[in-house]
Amino acid sequence: KISNLDMDILLEGLAQGSDPRQLVCQWVIENREELESYIPIGYPRQIENALEYNTWINYLAWVYGAFVIAVACLAMVLVAIYRNTKTMILAQPMFLYLILMGYIMYSAGSILYSMTPSSLSCNLANWLTILGYTIELVPIILKTAAMHYLVTSAKKKQ
Repeated sequence: KISNLDMDILLEGLAQGSDPRQLVCQWVIENREELESYIPIGYPRQIENALEYNTWINYLAWVYGAFVIAVACLAMVLVAIYRNTKTMILAQPMFLYLILMGYIMYSAGSILYSMTPSSLSCNLANWLTILGYTIELVPIILKTAAMHYLVTSAKKKQ
């Protein structure tokens, strides 16, 4: 911070008609050591590549996303095979398909997030993630609301 004495000297030189730029430059030359003490360590910054897309965590995201997609596809096949059993009829296969489709979309979005970005992959990753999460969550909320409605209706009739 500039002291009042230094400010008075600068304003006095300005009042005498000196060039303001010359005054400030002269003050900086005279107080260089003090000014350098205000400069943070590591200045000027060296900008590094912010993200590397060939790291182990990205490969792990690919493997995890592919695993979830494979498991969700397998579950869809199993739901299709056993759709006429009592358990599946009660579970309502359409809700199960929606939940599994949401998992697939969400996992595909996570795979795209871990890849080197392009305009298409960034937009597609955002859409897949948001839509996948929504498609996965809405059937669960609807099922929960229906169960709540059934339980409260049964309590009212007792």
